[in-house]
Amino acid sequence: PAGRAPRDGCAMNAPFATMSAAGRDRSLTAERLVNLYAETAPAGAGTPVVLRSAPGLAHFATVGQGPIRGMATLGGVLYAVSGDTLYRVDGNGAGTALGQIPGTGPVAMADNGLQLVVLDGSGGGHVWDGAALAPIADPDFRPAASCAFLNQYIVFGEAGTGRFFVSALLDAKAYNALDFATAEARPDAIVEVYAHRNLLWLFGERSTEVWWNSGASTFPFERVSAGVLGIGAVAGSVAAVDASLYWLGDDGVVYRADGFQPARVSTHAIEATIRGRTGVRAWACKDEGHAFYVLGSDQGAAVYDAATGLWHERESFAIGRWRADSHARAYGQNLVGDFRLGRIYSMSLDHHTDGGNALRRRAISAPVAAAEGHVFLPALEVRFEFGAGLTDGHGADPHVVLDWSDDGGRNWSAERWAALGRIGEYRRRAVWRRLGRFRARSFRLTCSEPVPFAIHGVAP
Repeated sequence: PAGRAPRDGCAMNAPFATMSAAGRDRSLTAERLVNLYAETAPAGAGTPVVLRSAPGLAHFATVGQGPIRGMATLGGVLYAVSGDTLYRVDGNGAGTALGQIPGTGPVAMADNGLQLVVLDGSGGGHVWDGAALAPIADPDFRPAASCAFLNQYIVFGEAGTGRFFVSALLDAKAYNALDFATAEARPDAIVEVYAHRNLLWLFGERSTEVWWNSGASTFPFERVSAGVLGIGAVAGSVAAVDASLYWLGDDGVVYRADGFQPARVSTHAIEATIRGRTGVRAWACKDEGHAFYVLGSDQGAAVYDAATGLWHERESFAIGRWRADSHARAYGQNLVGDFRLGRIYSMSLDHHTDGGNALRRRAISAPVAAAEGHVFLPALEVRFEFGAGLTDGHGADPHVVLDWSDDGGRNWSAERWAALGRIGEYRRRAVWRRLGRFRARSFRLTCSEPVPFAIHGVAP
């Protein structure tokens, strides 16, 4: 139910909700999607939008004590830094320790097809060449905070400065003291270097510059003439998805690169949600036609779906944030690393738990309200994916919970339950009756059962 409702009966034919839109003023809307995302329904479905469960997590590997500080692939093989150790992880989830990576925070990783570079977070660089892991010993290597591969070079952003420098061609162990340049549009430090569509993006604290490989003999990169943006970035927030580049700007707005211009994709509600969040880590993935930009943090994850232009949220129950903190595509799977443990998970729509824990999906509707006076709602029927119960055990007789708020999501009613149907009970109905009168009400649906879950809308 979104917007105004009729005074008598439940004659609505609309999606239950479409996005996370709860901002500062909850009296306007408390609408949220947590571990659910909107998908355009097929023609003739009776509702324009279906809410689908976000992909769940299943155990793939455990390496070390954790946390998983970063992951990358080299030659189709997964590499992960867990705690202070770099591991090679095969397609069966077996890990082999390769050597030490100092530090405890997130790492940056890049490869040139032959070598894997790992930055340890304190400026140091390390190279795995297929035989050994060793610190970069060349005296011309500078303390680096970020790295990327472009045109056979590993490009580094020098920590705390506006300078960037490059390795030798296809050799991440060799450096020349003269192979550096400075982003000079503004006197700010580079927080992240990123290679995208054969261009080098230098994200600074308050500005961004785009450079290209000109092949010049003195230094291979030059700034694109129109490649200066007056928007900086938050470190760790840059990711590319569906051929587009996204980042969290220094002004708290999420942008997509439209050519060399920043195009705002966040809403006021999302900007209020992510304001002041710490430990930002962004990554991107694709799943069944949806291209997701994941802006994770210590307080939760805001997720933008490029297929619909809508935002939703992801979080792990009773943790206060989402356990997935890093991502790599390997062995035909989307793999994510745990923010506190040495666990790597396979993320898929075929999984219906959060790494063995409850995957709590929650949808909060926009307010149902009358133009004046009260709404009388004797019944509310919601269409779900019925009959998807498991054969036995927890989830054999799944249920969904409804409650509601008449004060913008500040307080909630007692819970009322409805069955989703045992396996094969496809003709189930979920109807809540005697809902009374109200001026404005937001409804909330919650399901934590380990079964496929989808909300098909409010029945007419």
